[in-house]
Amino acid sequence: MEFTMMKNVLKKYACLLWLVAGFGLLSSQSYAQRINVTKIDTAAFPELKVELQLVGADKAVKDDFKVLDEKNPTEPISFNLAAPEKKDSAAKKKNRAILFLIDASAVMNGNPIASVKRALTNSLGVLTPDDKIQIAYFSDSDKLSYLSPDFTNNFAYFTEAIQDKIVAHQDTSSTPVSKVHASIYHALEVLDETELEGQKILMVLSAGKNKGSSFSSTECIKRANHFKIPVYSVTYQLDNKPPDDLSRISTTVEFEGIPKGERSRIVKTSSEIQRAISDFFSIREEIIENQGINVMLTFDTEAAADGNEHSFEIRYKNESKRVTYFSPLRPNTGGNFFRKYGIFIIIAAGALLGILVWFVHSRNVRRAEEERIAAEEEAEAAEQARMAAEAAQRQKQEAMIRKQQEESAKQSAATDQRLKSLEEQNIRLQEQVRAQQLNAQNHQPTPVDPKFDMKRTVISGGGGAPTLMVSAGSFSHSFSLNKPKMFIGRSEDNDITIPTQTVSGQHATITIEKGSFYLTDLGSTNGTFVNGSRVSRTILKSGDMIKLGAANLKFHI
Repeated sequence: MEFTMMKNVLKKYACLLWLVAGFGLLSSQSYAQRINVTKIDTAAFPELKVELQLVGADKAVKDDFKVLDEKNPTEPISFNLAAPEKKDSAAKKKNRAILFLIDASAVMNGNPIASVKRALTNSLGVLTPDDKIQIAYFSDSDKLSYLSPDFTNNFAYFTEAIQDKIVAHQDTSSTPVSKVHASIYHALEVLDETELEGQKILMVLSAGKNKGSSFSSTECIKRANHFKIPVYSVTYQLDNKPPDDLSRISTTVEFEGIPKGERSRIVKTSSEIQRAISDFFSIREEIIENQGINVMLTFDTEAAADGNEHSFEIRYKNESKRVTYFSPLRPNTGGNFFRKYGIFIIIAAGALLGILVWFVHSRNVRRAEEERIAAEEEAEAAEQARMAAEAAQRQKQEAMIRKQQEESAKQSAATDQRLKSLEEQNIRLQEQVRAQQLNAQNHQPTPVDPKFDMKRTVISGGGGAPTLMVSAGSFSHSFSLNKPKMFIGRSEDNDITIPTQTVSGQHATITIEKGSFYLTDLGSTNGTFVNGSRVSRTILKSGDMIKLGAANLKFHI
């Protein structure tokens, strides 16, 4: 009996030991799964950002962690503990605000607009009561027309409004206007301004023929990314060339949290439009609730940035996890590269700088020399042109001088000839006067005015009867000075009339005073000259040359 009792006790202890061993094994397995590394960020290496998931934990305390780097696996290193950055998850946004934008321009007139309206009406059934929608359309401008005052889930109202209110614009021109990009740009602004919660989506149904719009597809993409609004597009193919602008907008809009999957279709029939809309909006991502908590460990490693595999150890409470990663490849890690090759880099940089300075200096010197040579050539050409002009001017002046000299010589020769004729005439007159004087000696002399005794005047003047020989152009004449005062001028009432324009109307007078002949200028325009000198009043001597304007006169007694 005692043996039986001892046997039962041993069985109980054995069961207890197996129970404890099993519990320990389960505990070790559960602890082994408590630390999960979900992400390692080496962008700021040697700083490492390690995101951990602590399964089954509801909080994290820094004292529960230790980080051991591979350089010194026994000495814990300093680290920071924080919550990971929160991400906006589209999966947790159950509500959706959807704006349907319909192209009702002239390019959609006829069957295209009818197919779009029919397909959109039939597709509203895929939406849920949590979805709020608004339907807008545009015609020949980028101004949007709305079917309801605000976003609503009254799908029955939209079913009727789509058929009644949306009509394609009538345009008979060869190039109808369709401002698709501008309408998308403005629709994104409308969606951004709405205060509805949840994911905002723009759904575009168009032919994709952007004509006359002041906006580009790139501007629409930037706007959508800025507002974080995905753009779904259904493009109705009108010809054999598939449009790609709307497809580019839909597929290029990318931001964190955007729903995945296809967001663009090119269609030809109403059924294809309906199928595309249904596919776009019937897919909803599941809401995933993580078990446990996520934390972020940030620390600096001493590992080299050599592109090789490295590791560190994370200890959480009684658990330990060895984590491996690949460091980025950076040849200048820790300054070794610069310390090794720094002097060569400095020498090479100095040489390159010297070459650059020499090249710039040489180019500047060469440019300055070219500019100097060009300036000298330009100055030389200008000097040659100036000398040639001066030579031509001198030749012209010399030709004019020669011509004037020739004309002057001709006039002088003609004057001399006329004066010679006048002298011969004067000599004949003097001979006649002497003959008359000899004849008069035998007769009683005629009483004369004592104030004007021509004989005494002639004798006091040094000779025979006084005469004035005049030559002016074709005019030539010899005048006897037989009055005490004789007027000379262009006018006919003068005693001596000289018919030339350069002689004033009354130019000068010749008077006999006390046996001498006086020449007096009467304020003439061109002046009175005797033997080349201008005079106002002077005594004449036999042989004096007088010049009145262009007229030449010679006084002779």
